[in-house]
Amino acid sequence: MELTSRERLDHALTASREQRARAEAVAMAVRHLTEVTRIERLALETGTGTQTDFLRAEADLHRARAALVQAEYGELLAQLELANATGDLSMDWLYRTLETTP
Repeated sequence: MELTSRERLDHALTASREQRARAEAVAMAVRHLTEVTRIERLALETGTGTQTDFLRAEADLHRARAALVQAEYGELLAQLELANATGDLSMDWLYRTLETTP
């Protein structure tokens, strides 16, 4: 069953909002885990923490950063879908929207 233009637009808009919310939530988790890792490092350096706790915190932080990359990728795909659904997707849109980094 083919979706109507309105249904495609509604789906794309919903997906874009959901992916943005997901990326924001994961970014918040990264900030939190960055602080947890900092605290575990300080505890280890002062002799009150264990290396296991520090390494666990660091591993959690790396997993969260990987999840953030995935969330940002999902957000980008949702933006592309929305631009396509609205008819705005073009090379000019890509140049205006996408960040270019060396």
